[in-house]
Amino acid sequence: VTFLRAWLRRLSHSSIRSRVLVIALLPALLAELGMAAYFTSQALATAEDALHARATRAAHHLAETLPYALISGDVALARHLLETETRNSQLAFARVTDPRNRTLIDTGDSLGAAHLDDRYRQRVAILLPGTVVQDNTLLPVKTVPASDLLGEVEVGVKLDQIATSRHDTLIHAIFLMLLAMSLTGALAWRLSNRLAGQLQHVGRVVGMLACDDLTVRTQLPPEGEVGALAAGVNNMAEALQTHRGELEQRIREATADLAAKKDMAERANQAKSRFFAAASHDLRQPLHALSLFVA
Repeated sequence: VTFLRAWLRRLSHSSIRSRVLVIALLPALLAELGMAAYFTSQALATAEDALHARATRAAHHLAETLPYALISGDVALARHLLETETRNSQLAFARVTDPRNRTLIDTGDSLGAAHLDDRYRQRVAILLPGTVVQDNTLLPVKTVPASDLLGEVEVGVKLDQIATSRHDTLIHAIFLMLLAMSLTGALAWRLSNRLAGQLQHVGRVVGMLACDDLTVRTQLPPEGEVGALAAGVNNMAEALQTHRGELEQRIREATADLAAKKDMAERANQAKSRFFAAASHDLRQPLHALSLFVA
C-alpha cells in the first residue's frame, strides 16, 4: 500500500497521458481480476462436479450390470465389466467387495486408494435384481435386507484432473486478462494521445497570444470539454483583438487632437510674437522722434 501511494504521488506530477492510462487501466485491472477469479472458481466447481458425477454414474452402472455376473460366479465377466467401465469412465480404480467387505475383483490402483487422499471414491451397493430399497423412518439412511445384498462396488477417480483443469483455466484466464489489458491500454493510449495533442495545440495558441500575436486561433471543433476550452480561447483572442483595436483608435484620435492643439498653440505664439514686435516698433518711433526734438 505504501509503495502504491508513493507511486501515485509521483504520478500526480507527471503528464496527463500517464494519468489517463492509470484511470483507464486500474479499474479495468480490478474488474478483470474479479471476473477471472469468479469464472475460474466456477470452472473449477464445474470440473469437480463433473468428476464426481462421472464416478457416481460409473458406480451405479457397475451396480446394475454386475449382479448377474456375481450370481453366476462368472469372475471373468465381472472383471471384464470392471475393466471396460474403468477405461470408458477414466477411473483410477474399481473393485467389488462381498457383504463382509472382502475384495472379490479389482482393477486399477485399488491398493493405493486405501491410503491416498488424492482420489474421489464412490461406493454403491450391489443388490439382487428386482430388489427395492426402502426408506427407514427411524434411521436417516436407506436400509437393504442382508439377504438381497450381493456386495458393494467402489470406484475412484484421480483428483489431479482437477489440478490440470485448474492449471489450464488459470492459463486461459491470464491470457484473456493480458489480451484485455492490452486492448484497454491501446485504447487509453490512443485517447490520451488525442487529448494531449489537443491540449498542446491550445497551449501553443495561448503562448502565441502571450507573445502579442492576437491573430492566431485554435483549429479544434467546439465539441466536448477541450472544444469548449478552445472556443473560449478564441473568444478571448477576439475580445483582446477588438479591445486592442479600440485602444489604438483612441490613441490615434488623442494624438490627432494633441497635434491640432499644438498647432493652435504654435500659431498663437507666433501671433503673439508678431504683436509684440509691432508694438515695440510703434513705441520706439515716438520715443526716437522725441529724443531728436529735445536734442
